[in-house]
Amino acid sequence: MLINVRIQRFIDELNIKNFNDYLIANKWKHYKSSRNNINIYQLDAENGFYQLSIPQNRDFIDYNEEVQKSLEILSKVENESIESTLNKITYITSNILKFRINNKFNLSSSAGLFDFANLGEQVKLMIKNTAMSELLVNNAKIQLSSEEIARYLESCEVGQSEIGSYIIPIILPIYTKISNNIEQLELFPNQSTGYAIATKLISNIETLKIALKSEESDDLISQTLKESNIKVGFCEAFSKIIPEANSNKKIEITPKWSPLIDDENRINKIVEIDSNIDKMKLKRVIKMINLFEGSNEKIIGRITKLKASPLLEDRHGGFADISYIDKFDKKKVISAILSDGDYKKAIDAHEEGRMVIVRGTLTLKKRGGTIICKNFEVIN
Repeated sequence: MLINVRIQRFIDELNIKNFNDYLIANKWKHYKSSRNNINIYQLDAENGFYQLSIPQNRDFIDYNEEVQKSLEILSKVENESIESTLNKITYITSNILKFRINNKFNLSSSAGLFDFANLGEQVKLMIKNTAMSELLVNNAKIQLSSEEIARYLESCEVGQSEIGSYIIPIILPIYTKISNNIEQLELFPNQSTGYAIATKLISNIETLKIALKSEESDDLISQTLKESNIKVGFCEAFSKIIPEANSNKKIEITPKWSPLIDDENRINKIVEIDSNIDKMKLKRVIKMINLFEGSNEKIIGRITKLKASPLLEDRHGGFADISYIDKFDKKKVISAILSDGDYKKAIDAHEEGRMVIVRGTLTLKKRGGTIICKNFEVIN
């Protein structure tokens, strides 16, 4: 058997338990072997019968060879590259969104490489904006602080790319330890957070595509996006991956759901972003959403008043009135919307008379205004 040196590097890091769990979750039947520490798996598929023999420890001389052979058979069954199959096994407790540039260009072309690098940066921003908007909206349900949300975002990563392709796989964990007592982050009814964020990102793209190709006014489209909780940051990143007008290029997004996710209604189609999207229209809509949302600002001031539910069991965050000096040197008071963790820090800051820094989405009104806190700091 021809040993694939590149694949062997990943086999060395492969958790064999993940491999076993992946096969069981994908309906392979496990049979006992006459040899100790070897698992036999069989699958009777529409296109044939398959069998895998997987050694369970690295003491076997042919361990790497047998694992590679099993990966090659499995990738053939799934009609995937070995790299893609490895991603799904390695990240069995995650969902994967594969972003691919579909275009007939030479792999060595500078334009292609630039497109690939740009896609990677914008995809990360889209994931971050989707996660932040969804987690902040649902934050009160499990009382996460902005720091804990940030740690979840750090656990989302870019998976192994595939040779000969412009594919960026984004890993969205289902299970992740965010705080001492939360092993699985559950903000959404009957859904893992990784699944909810992945489906929301796809939904955001579909909503944008439909809205921007419609005959509706910019104002109506802006209102639709606002009601769908699609933020400016997401729209700006989306605008930067839309292919140039009249090009044959497309961005394809393919969801690869963890086998641990059991949802009959999950999205299994490939979502495409083509050049038939009006970028100028999107630019105008972004300006209008900015008017709805206000700008992302930093406020430095002192807390003058706190407000929250008097019952601890009903308290899921609270409000803090903050006195500050605006850019015109005028004294203003703004109401900050805080998570439970940030509200506890605000109580201490208020009692000790310390200054605070609040970063977030600011909406000003004739009298005061509000800021939805994304980051809260106490100045020592």
